[in-house]
Amino acid sequence: MSKIQLTGRYYSHPDGFYHEVSEHRILLLNRAKKAGKPENFLLLKPCCGNSTLPDGKKDRYISGLYYTSPTTARIDFNGIQYTVTFTADGFVIEPPYGFWATGTPSNPDVL
Repeated sequence: MSKIQLTGRYYSHPDGFYHEVSEHRILLLNRAKKAGKPENFLLLKPCCGNSTLPDGKKDRYISGLYYTSPTTARIDFNGIQYTVTFTADGFVIEPPYGFWATGTPSNPDVL
């Protein structure tokens, strides 16, 4: 099964945010306010002619968005806190400082 890279640049499109090199997209969705839960969250979806993700699922919850400023947020995925920086044309997901995505099966950066 192929892996999907979470980090990188995502470009805005009417039906989601598309990764710069991988064949997946992320939806930025809202949910009803609930104590202890962020209102916005990210959902991974297939794209580009694919009906499912590499693991056979139709979608995958990534994380709630915990805003740290009007243009940045953090997400928690597999015990790692990533930074999401919003830009005029989308957003960038970056790993913590000092962490480098290797793409190995033990790497929490791949889905």
